This record gives sequence, C-alpha cells and structure tokens, in this order.
Amino acid sequence: MTIITLAMMFLYSPTLAWVAVAAMLLYGAARWAWFMPLRHATEEQIIHAAKQQSHFLETVRGVKAIKLFQRQEERRASWLTLLIDQINADLRTQKMLLAFKVANGVLFGLENIAIIWLGARLVIDGQFTVGALMAFLAYKNQFGTRVSGLIDKFFELKMLQLQGERLADIVQAAPEAEPEEALEIDTAALSATIELRGVRFRYAEHEPEVLCGLDLTIAEGESVAIVGPSGCGKTTLIQVMLGILPPTAGEVLIGGQSIRRLGSGALRRIAGTVMQDDVLFAGSIADNISFFDPNADPAWIEACAKMA
Repeated sequence: MTIITLAMMFLYSPTLAWVAVAAMLLYGAARWAWFMPLRHATEEQIIHAAKQQSHFLETVRGVKAIKLFQRQEERRASWLTLLIDQINADLRTQKMLLAFKVANGVLFGLENIAIIWLGARLVIDGQFTVGALMAFLAYKNQFGTRVSGLIDKFFELKMLQLQGERLADIVQAAPEAEPEEALEIDTAALSATIELRGVRFRYAEHEPEVLCGLDLTIAEGESVAIVGPSGCGKTTLIQVMLGILPPTAGEVLIGGQSIRRLGSGALRRIAGTVMQDDVLFAGSIADNISFFDPNADPAWIEACAKMA
C-alpha cells in the first residue's frame, strides 16, 4: 500500500514526491544518528535502576543488622545517592527523546512548507490544480505516517536487543543435563556412604583454590560436623558434595557411585539439605517443611520438626 501511495505521488508531481522522499530519508538518518546515544543513555538508566533496586532490597533484608549497628542514616544516604543517579539518567534519556521530537517536528514542518510553496508555484504557473495539490498532500501525509512508523518500529526493535542482552546470560545458559547411565542406577540400593577423592575447587580459572585435594570418607550411619573459621570453605564443600558446584578436579561418590554418573535429579532425591541461606516461602511452617506437598503426612512433618 505504501508503494502504491508513493507511485500516486510521483504520478501527481515527481518534484514534490522527491521532496517527500528526501524528508523521509533525512528522518531515517536522524533516527540512526540518535540511536546509539539513546541506546547508551537507556543502558545507563537500566544499570542505575538495577543498582538502586538492589541496594533497597538488600537494606530491607538486612534491616535488623542495620539497626543493631546504627547505620540507618548511612544506608539511607547511599540509597538516596543511587536514586538521584537513577533519576538523572532518566532525565538524560528524556532530554534526548525531547530533542529528537523537536528535530522531528522541525524537519517535517520544513517539508510541509517546501511542498506547499512548490505546489503553490506550480498552481500559479498553471501546471497544477488546487485539487491536485490537496490530493497530493493527502497522499504525502499517508506516506509519511506509514514510513515514519515503520522506521520507528525498526529502531524500537533494535532497542529491545538491549534488554535481551541483559537476559542473554540467563536465557542462553545450558540446562542441567542428566547422564544417560543415571536411568540405570537404582538409588534405593545405594549405601549411605559419602566419599571425596582428591577434590579441588576454585570459583574461577585465575582464583585461588578453596578446596585443595580434599579426601574424606563418611560411613553409613556416621555423623560428621565440619567446623572452621568463616570463609574457610565449609559451604563450598557442602555445595560440591551436593553437586551444586562441580569440582575443578577429583570426584564425589555416594554409595560408591560418582555423583556425575548419578545425575543431579537422583542425587537430590536421596539427599536432604538445609542450607544456611535458605528462605521461608509464603505459607505455614508445615508447608515449608513438606515443601508444599499436597499429600504431606502431618505426623511425619511433626517428626521432622522435632528431629531438626
């Protein structure tokens, strides 16, 4: 339909049609020139908003510690600083959008003046009629609205890539894969033994090792307490034993079977865990103990609570 409209414009007056086409080309060029600065401003706005919201949520979660150490004013001041940074970033984005809107209005205003002036000259010279000029203006407005809308949608789609890039690390992360041999293992027949053989772990390639060649054997029915100063790797060790963190070297065995061969699903079905940073979900304590099992046994929930 847009092509037909453009053809009608050229049929009425090639000169006036070229003016309209030139205006749309200038609009597209201006939109392209504004895109990268606007993208950077929008990215900065998103980052500042994320920092402000993260700081606010951390403050809410740690409000007891903040009160105990009397750091309310410091946390409030730092949050206000982040909030002001977010508002300033938002204002910069809005200023850029406003400047583009003004430039857009000037461009199309000049286009209308040029077309009406040239059209009036053609009417005075007898090469055009007033009715033809009015018809051309109607086609020109239709053409401009559709093409500018198409250009705007194209750049809005490109702007959405900014949001997609921030989610890419999560969306494109490979899901946990279950080994094929895990289906052949009868977890009920495994003995309740845990063995670590030369387990090593570091959080990144160039980071120091947290676990250095650890060997450990826990027999069935044996209770073991792992103690040590804060930061020595107790939580990391538990997460490696549960398969949450893959060891850099060595292996963890449950009932003589490597947890790599067992698979995360089978391992989690036979292991019960309460981590230090676990949270309560909305619901009763009984709901959380049974993890919202619709067929939970109240007597078993009570027994588990007493054992804990």
